[in-house]
Amino acid sequence: MEQGLKNCFLFKGVDEEKIQKLLENRVKVISFKKGETIFGKGNICRVLGIVLSGEVEIYKTLSDGQKLVLNNIAPPQVFGVASLFCENDTAMSEIAASKNCTVAMLGRDDVEDIFRECFKTSVNYLEFMSDRVCFLNRKIDSFTASTPEERLALFLVDSINTNKNSQNSDTVYINGSVSRLAQSLNIGRASLYRAIDTLEKEKIIEHTEKAFKITDKKRLYDIAALD
Repeated sequence: MEQGLKNCFLFKGVDEEKIQKLLENRVKVISFKKGETIFGKGNICRVLGIVLSGEVEIYKTLSDGQKLVLNNIAPPQVFGVASLFCENDTAMSEIAASKNCTVAMLGRDDVEDIFRECFKTSVNYLEFMSDRVCFLNRKIDSFTASTPEERLALFLVDSINTNKNSQNSDTVYINGSVSRLAQSLNIGRASLYRAIDTLEKEKIIEHTEKAFKITDKKRLYDIAALD
Protein backbone atom coordinates (compact mmCIF):
# COMPACT_ATOMS: atom_id res chain seq x y z
CA MET A 1 0.00 0.00 0.00
CA GLU A 2 1.16 3.55 -0.76
CA GLN A 3 2.66 5.24 2.31
CA GLY A 4 0.60 8.36 1.56
CA LEU A 5 -2.63 6.40 1.96
CA LYS A 6 -1.59 4.87 5.29
CA ASN A 7 -0.55 8.29 6.60
CA CYS A 8 -3.68 10.13 5.43
CA PHE A 9 -5.62 11.73 8.31
CA LEU A 10 -8.73 9.76 7.31
CA PHE A 11 -7.15 6.45 8.33
CA LYS A 12 -5.47 7.57 11.59
CA GLY A 13 -5.82 4.73 14.12
CA VAL A 14 -7.04 2.23 11.49
CA ASP A 15 -4.90 -0.87 10.89
CA GLU A 16 -3.37 -1.45 7.46
CA GLU A 17 -5.43 -4.56 6.65
CA LYS A 18 -8.64 -2.65 7.36
CA ILE A 19 -7.47 0.30 5.22
CA GLN A 20 -6.80 -2.04 2.29
CA LYS A 21 -10.27 -3.52 2.62
CA LEU A 22 -11.90 -0.07 2.80
CA LEU A 23 -10.09 1.14 -0.33
CA GLU A 24 -10.58 -2.00 -2.40
CA ASN A 25 -12.35 -1.17 -5.71
CA ARG A 26 -12.88 2.42 -4.52
CA VAL A 27 -9.66 4.39 -4.85
CA LYS A 28 -8.50 5.64 -8.24
CA VAL A 29 -4.82 6.64 -8.64
CA ILE A 30 -4.06 9.26 -11.32
CA SER A 31 -0.75 10.84 -12.39
CA PHE A 32 -0.46 14.49 -13.48
CA LYS A 33 2.36 16.36 -15.22
CA LYS A 34 3.76 19.62 -13.82
CA GLY A 35 1.41 22.46 -14.78
CA GLU A 36 -1.50 20.14 -15.61
CA THR A 37 -4.90 21.21 -14.30
CA ILE A 38 -6.54 18.80 -11.87
CA PHE A 39 -9.68 20.87 -11.25
CA GLY A 40 -10.12 24.07 -13.24
CA LYS A 41 -12.30 27.12 -12.78
CA GLY A 42 -15.97 26.11 -12.72
CA ASN A 43 -15.20 22.43 -12.09
CA ILE A 44 -16.40 21.49 -8.63
CA CYS A 45 -14.02 19.19 -6.76
CA ARG A 46 -16.34 16.38 -5.64
CA VAL A 47 -13.54 14.04 -4.66
CA LEU A 48 -11.14 13.65 -1.77
CA GLY A 49 -7.66 13.83 -3.28
CA ILE A 50 -4.76 12.30 -1.35
CA VAL A 51 -1.34 13.37 -2.67
CA LEU A 52 0.90 10.30 -2.96
CA SER A 53 3.91 11.91 -4.63
CA GLY A 54 5.00 15.28 -5.99
CA GLU A 55 3.19 18.51 -5.15
CA VAL A 56 -0.21 20.08 -5.82
CA GLU A 57 -0.99 23.80 -5.92
CA ILE A 58 -4.32 25.28 -4.80
CA TYR A 59 -4.97 28.78 -6.11
CA LYS A 60 -7.51 31.38 -7.17
CA THR A 61 -7.45 33.39 -10.38
CA LEU A 62 -8.12 37.04 -9.55
CA SER A 63 -10.24 39.42 -11.63
CA ASP A 64 -7.08 40.91 -13.21
CA GLY A 65 -5.92 37.45 -14.29
CA GLN A 66 -3.23 37.11 -11.65
CA LYS A 67 -2.87 33.82 -9.79
CA LEU A 68 -3.09 33.91 -5.99
CA VAL A 69 -1.52 30.76 -4.53
CA LEU A 70 -3.44 29.60 -1.46
CA ASN A 71 -1.48 26.49 -0.59
CA ASN A 72 1.02 23.93 -1.84
CA ILE A 73 0.41 20.41 -0.59
CA ALA A 74 2.64 17.34 -0.58
CA PRO A 75 2.22 13.74 0.66
CA PRO A 76 0.21 12.74 2.64
CA GLN A 77 -1.82 15.97 2.54
CA VAL A 78 -5.24 16.15 0.91
CA PHE A 79 -7.50 18.46 -1.08
CA GLY A 80 -11.24 18.58 -1.61
CA VAL A 81 -12.19 18.05 2.05
CA ALA A 82 -14.38 21.16 2.29
CA SER A 83 -16.07 20.88 -1.10
CA LEU A 84 -16.74 17.13 -0.94
CA PHE A 85 -19.98 17.55 1.03
CA CYS A 86 -20.69 21.18 0.13
CA GLU A 87 -23.98 21.82 -1.71
CA ASN A 88 -22.64 25.04 -3.24
CA ASP A 89 -22.08 24.61 -7.00
CA THR A 90 -19.46 27.38 -7.17
CA ALA A 91 -15.84 26.22 -7.27
CA MET A 92 -13.94 27.42 -4.19
CA SER A 93 -10.54 27.31 -5.89
CA GLU A 94 -8.52 25.77 -8.71
CA ILE A 95 -6.11 22.88 -8.37
CA ALA A 96 -3.09 22.06 -10.51
CA ALA A 97 0.10 19.99 -10.36
CA SER A 98 2.98 22.26 -9.29
CA LYS A 99 5.31 19.26 -9.79
CA ASN A 100 4.80 15.89 -11.45
CA CYS A 101 2.49 14.16 -9.01
CA THR A 102 0.35 11.13 -8.26
CA VAL A 103 -3.00 11.53 -6.52
CA ALA A 104 -5.40 8.96 -5.05
CA MET A 105 -9.03 9.96 -5.63
CA LEU A 106 -12.07 8.96 -3.57
CA GLY A 107 -15.55 10.07 -4.64
CA ARG A 108 -18.23 11.30 -2.23
CA ASP A 109 -20.20 8.03 -2.38
CA ASP A 110 -17.02 6.05 -1.67
CA VAL A 111 -16.17 8.23 1.33
CA GLU A 112 -19.71 7.84 2.69
CA ASP A 113 -19.39 4.04 2.34
CA ILE A 114 -16.05 4.14 4.18
CA PHE A 115 -17.70 6.13 6.99
CA ARG A 116 -20.44 3.49 7.28
CA GLU A 117 -17.95 0.60 7.34
CA CYS A 118 -15.47 2.23 9.72
CA PHE A 119 -16.81 4.72 12.27
CA LYS A 120 -13.26 5.81 13.21
CA THR A 121 -12.81 7.39 9.75
CA SER A 122 -15.87 9.63 10.24
CA VAL A 123 -14.48 10.80 13.60
CA ASN A 124 -11.13 11.52 11.92
CA TYR A 125 -12.93 13.54 9.26
CA LEU A 126 -14.81 15.63 11.84
CA GLU A 127 -11.62 16.23 13.82
CA PHE A 128 -9.85 17.36 10.66
CA MET A 129 -12.66 19.78 9.77
CA SER A 130 -12.67 21.16 13.32
CA ASP A 131 -8.92 21.75 13.06
CA ARG A 132 -9.49 23.58 9.76
CA VAL A 133 -11.97 25.94 11.43
CA CYS A 134 -9.37 26.68 14.10
CA PHE A 135 -6.79 27.18 11.36
CA LEU A 136 -8.98 29.73 9.60
CA ASN A 137 -9.46 31.61 12.85
CA ARG A 138 -5.68 31.68 13.32
CA LYS A 139 -5.30 32.79 9.70
CA ILE A 140 -7.51 35.78 10.44
CA ASP A 141 -5.36 36.44 13.51
CA SER A 142 -2.23 36.34 11.35
CA PHE A 143 -3.60 39.01 9.01
CA THR A 144 -4.52 41.24 11.94
CA ALA A 145 -1.27 40.65 13.85
CA SER A 146 0.52 43.92 14.46
CA THR A 147 4.10 42.82 13.75
CA PRO A 148 5.85 40.54 11.22
CA GLU A 149 7.23 38.53 14.16
CA GLU A 150 3.67 37.78 15.34
CA ARG A 151 2.59 36.76 11.84
CA LEU A 152 5.59 34.47 11.43
CA ALA A 153 5.02 32.98 14.89
CA LEU A 154 1.34 32.29 14.12
CA PHE A 155 2.33 30.60 10.87
CA LEU A 156 4.89 28.41 12.63
CA VAL A 157 2.52 27.50 15.48
CA ASP A 158 -0.18 26.49 13.02
CA SER A 159 2.31 24.41 11.01
CA ILE A 160 3.46 22.66 14.20
CA ASN A 161 -0.14 21.81 15.11
CA THR A 162 -0.82 20.54 11.58
CA ASN A 163 2.22 18.25 11.69
CA LYS A 164 1.90 17.22 15.36
CA ASN A 165 1.65 13.52 14.47
CA SER A 166 4.81 13.49 12.32
CA GLN A 167 8.24 12.41 13.56
CA ASN A 168 9.73 15.89 12.99
CA SER A 169 6.87 17.87 14.51
CA ASP A 170 9.22 20.65 15.66
CA THR A 171 10.49 21.28 12.13
CA VAL A 172 8.41 23.30 9.66
CA TYR A 173 9.30 22.80 6.02
CA ILE A 174 8.65 25.57 3.49
CA ASN A 175 6.93 24.75 0.21
CA GLY A 176 8.33 27.35 -2.17
CA SER A 177 10.44 30.45 -1.66
CA VAL A 178 10.66 32.96 1.18
CA SER A 179 9.01 35.44 -1.19
CA ARG A 180 6.00 33.13 -1.46
CA LEU A 181 5.84 32.78 2.31
CA ALA A 182 6.02 36.57 2.69
CA GLN A 183 3.13 36.90 0.23
CA SER A 184 1.03 34.36 2.13
CA LEU A 185 1.67 36.28 5.38
CA ASN A 186 0.84 39.58 3.64
CA ILE A 187 4.17 41.19 4.56
CA GLY A 188 7.19 42.33 2.58
CA ARG A 189 10.11 39.98 2.01
CA ALA A 190 12.52 42.30 3.85
CA SER A 191 10.15 42.43 6.84
CA LEU A 192 9.96 38.64 6.88
CA TYR A 193 13.75 38.32 6.84
CA ARG A 194 13.99 40.76 9.76
CA ALA A 195 11.38 38.75 11.69
CA ILE A 196 13.32 35.53 11.03
CA ASP A 197 16.53 37.22 12.17
CA THR A 198 14.85 38.44 15.37
CA LEU A 199 13.51 35.00 16.29
CA GLU A 200 16.85 33.40 15.51
CA LYS A 201 18.77 35.89 17.70
CA GLU A 202 16.36 35.14 20.54
CA LYS A 203 17.05 31.41 20.01
CA ILE A 204 13.39 30.65 19.36
CA ILE A 205 13.98 29.19 15.90
CA GLU A 206 16.77 27.98 13.64
CA HIS A 207 16.31 28.78 9.97
CA THR A 208 17.70 27.02 6.91
CA GLU A 209 16.82 27.58 3.26
CA LYS A 210 13.83 25.24 3.30
CA ALA A 211 12.93 24.79 6.97
CA PHE A 212 12.40 26.31 10.41
CA LYS A 213 13.37 24.29 13.48
CA ILE A 214 11.52 25.36 16.61
CA THR A 215 13.92 25.49 19.57
CA ASP A 216 11.73 27.30 22.12
CA LYS A 217 8.08 26.43 21.61
CA LYS A 218 6.82 28.23 24.72
CA ARG A 219 8.29 31.59 23.69
CA LEU A 220 7.01 31.08 20.14
CA TYR A 221 3.49 30.64 21.53
CA ASP A 222 3.98 33.76 23.65
CA ILE A 223 4.89 35.84 20.58
CA ALA A 224 1.88 34.40 18.73
CA ALA A 225 -0.24 35.49 21.72
CA LEU A 226 -1.61 31.98 22.18
CA ASP A 227 -2.15 30.20 25.50
